Amino acid sequence: QSHLSLSLPIQSSTMISSLRLLSITLLAMTALAKPVKDQYELETAIQDDINVHRVMIYSKTYCPYSRRLKALLTKYDIDDMKVIELNKEDQMSEMQDFLETLSGRRTVPQLFLNGQFVGGYDDIKSLDDEGEFEKRLMQAGAIPWRV
Repeated sequence: QSHLSLSLPIQSSTMISSLRLLSITLLAMTALAKPVKDQYELETAIQDDINVHRVMIYSKTYCPYSRRLKALLTKYDIDDMKVIELNKEDQMSEMQDFLETLSGRRTVPQLFLNGQFVGGYDDIKSLDDEGEFEKRLMQAGAIPWRV
């Protein structure tokens, strides 16, 4: 019996230490975790970004078309542009579902100009080659007017 009574305090103290460590770990994980938005919050956040920023791009870091679009845009001194890399978002699939309702596409990149969907890389490249994209950027107030 004495052996049992001696081991209980040690086991209890080990258990208490383990529970404390577990509690600290869970608190840290909770603090670091991004809160998952419900569908309404997610759609509202996307719609707000599209409406607030003159140029809004949804992209993926590893997508070659997204890279080409971002490279093409570097030639312009765009005043208000936001890029969201979908592959870095916890709710990437849900975001792409909602973007599809706005643009008719799930693919990236997707470029919105003053709240309106303009297109993906091929669309923007074509507009740029025709000189039309620069005009649209100027009309949107995203770049200064040139004479």
